[in-house]
Amino acid sequence: MKLSTYEQIYGRYKRLYKENKEYAVFYSKCIKLMHQIVQDIAKIKANEYTKTKIHITGAKAMSQLYEIKILHNFVAHQTLLKNGISIASYDHLRNIYETIIKIYLNLTHPDLGELNFKYETSQNNKELSKEEIKKIEEEYKKERYLKTDYIEKKIYSEDMRKHTREFYHTLSGLMHPSIKSMAPCYEFRPNQFMDSFKLGIGLTIPNFIILFELYEDKIKNKYKQRLSELLKEYPKYISEGIPNLIPSINNNKLKINNYNKLKDILN
Repeated sequence: MKLSTYEQIYGRYKRLYKENKEYAVFYSKCIKLMHQIVQDIAKIKANEYTKTKIHITGAKAMSQLYEIKILHNFVAHQTLLKNGISIASYDHLRNIYETIIKIYLNLTHPDLGELNFKYETSQNNKELSKEEIKKIEEEYKKERYLKTDYIEKKIYSEDMRKHTREFYHTLSGLMHPSIKSMAPCYEFRPNQFMDSFKLGIGLTIPNFIILFELYEDKIKNKYKQRLSELLKEYPKYISEGIPNLIPSINNNKLKINNYNKLKDILN
C-alpha cells in the first residue's frame, strides 16, 4: 500500500470540507451571529463606561472577557478545518469547553469566580504586597487550581458529570503528545474530521446560551430571531451526546437554567 504524503492528506481533508458545504455554511452563520452579538455588546459596554467611568471587575469581568476568547477559538477551529488540519482542531474545541464551564463557575460560585479573578490579576497588581499575593496563591491551590475536573464537580451532579467527563475526554484524547495522538496525523480519517466539524457546531449552542445568560437584555431582537431560525436547523448538523453544559448545581443563580428557558426568551 502506497503511503500518502502530508500534502495529499491535507488535500483530501480540504476536499472533504468543500464536499460538506452545508455544514460549512451553517457553521459560518453561527460564528457570524456570535461575532455580531459580542461586537454589539462591546460597543454597549464602551458607551456605558464613557458615561459612568465605572470599571467592571471581579468574576463578572472575567466572564465577559472570556467571550472574546471563545469566539477566537471558534474562528480558529473553522479555519483549521477549512485548511485540512483535523487533529489540531480539537484543541480549540477543548478550549471552548473549558472556558464555558469556567464562566458557569463564576456565575454559580461567585466566591470562586472572585478568587479566580484575584489569582489571574495578582501578578500585575502593584497594590498587593508579596504576602497578599502569596495568600491568594495558597487559596487558589486549595481549590485545586480550578482545574477542569474540579470545576465539573462544583457545577455538575454525579450523573451529569459522567456525561461531561466522557465528552471532555473525546475533545482531549488527541491533544496529548503520545503515539495514539500522533498516529492520526499520518492517516486520512474522514470520520474524525467530520466529528470535529459536528462538535464545533454543537458547541455553539452552549455558547449562545452563555451569551444570553450574560447579556439577554442587551441583545437585539433581530439577533434573537436569527438564533431562533438557526435552532430549527441544528438537528441536521450536530452529533448526539453534546451536553448543553448548563450547571445542575446552584443553577438557581442562573437566568437560563434549562434549554427551554432559552427558547422562551427567543419566542
